[in-house]
Amino acid sequence: IQALNPIIIPTIGRFVRESLRELRENIEAQLRNLSGQRDVTGDAAIAQALPFHVREIFLIQRDSGLLLAHYQADGQEEDEDSDLISGMLTAIRDFVRDSFGDVQDGELDAIQYGEQRIVIRGGTAVYLAMVITGYEPPGTTAHLSQFVSELHLQHGRAFRQYSGDPATLPALEPQLANLSRELTTLPPPAAPQPTPMIPAGRFTGLWVLLGLIFLLIGGTYYLVLGYKLYPVVFGLQTATPTMTATSIPPTAVPTHTATPTATHTPTPLPTATDTPPPTNTPLPTSTPMPTSTPMPTSTPLPTATSEPAFTLQLVAPVWVRAVPDGNALQEWVVGTETAVEPVAFFGDWVQITWVDSTNTRQQGWVPSRWVNIQGTIPAPIVTPVRSN
Repeated sequence: IQALNPIIIPTIGRFVRESLRELRENIEAQLRNLSGQRDVTGDAAIAQALPFHVREIFLIQRDSGLLLAHYQADGQEEDEDSDLISGMLTAIRDFVRDSFGDVQDGELDAIQYGEQRIVIRGGTAVYLAMVITGYEPPGTTAHLSQFVSELHLQHGRAFRQYSGDPATLPALEPQLANLSRELTTLPPPAAPQPTPMIPAGRFTGLWVLLGLIFLLIGGTYYLVLGYKLYPVVFGLQTATPTMTATSIPPTAVPTHTATPTATHTPTPLPTATDTPPPTNTPLPTSTPMPTSTPMPTSTPLPTATSEPAFTLQLVAPVWVRAVPDGNALQEWVVGTETAVEPVAFFGDWVQITWVDSTNTRQQGWVPSRWVNIQGTIPAPIVTPVRSN
């Protein structure tokens, strides 16, 4: 349940807001019909003046920014920078999310550039970016969200495990082409049917009152639903006991020393001969007990003092070359989520090392403009550039 926290609450909020927006549009359409409009509505007029057209569709991996599939409408010039565009879109989305993190949805959903508009719909593993011109037909947003959800249900595991090899992906371009055709064939806003003239003020107040009642019911439903889901999603915060390791000093164990025992030695009796009297034998003296020798105490080892280090991080997915030369062959693609370590610096190039998806350590050169360096670079890893 804890893993679903970032998904459940934003999804409920978005569903309620879209429902209220559709309710408002329906009320406005009814009010326009009751007011006696006989011509096409403003939305239909705009749709006729600005026809809807899908120019390009990008399917991009959410975290790395790698391009999974690209669709381009017939008659459009072939875009050779589609990989770069996908990386820049991912960088823009990450920048907006980091800069405006307090927004409830937390995602960038559209970018306006002149007459073109980029509509973005995200999922857990990938997101869809569609470049369009003209006026969007009603239902475009819901259609895109449903398409992204179906893609995750069909190919979610392949999307999450993708590391740059197109052979591991299913055929996605035909699905993007079908999506473009479906959106193009959506019906435009319909013109209202001619109705008899009815005084505008007769039912206007009633419809406004009904709209306010529906808004109040929707808001109350959202609050009650969030209140009931709060204990399920977040749970009760209880203190968790933690174990603390306490070191006990070792106790010296006394060594066992053997105690000498007295041995009785019989003395022969004197015979009845003229012999000198026996001499007295001295008694054995007691041997003192050995004293216990204290055990030597352990001396703590000196701790190593950490030297100041520096870190670096890629600002965008970048191609890695075997040598520091812009004309060299591009051999690998490294994403921003990959942990990299610096090896050497040479002019405007940085030599990095990383572990790829096969658990193999790789090494190569990238331009320094794609690297964010924090800290002071040690002099031993900087290779001086010989001046001509």
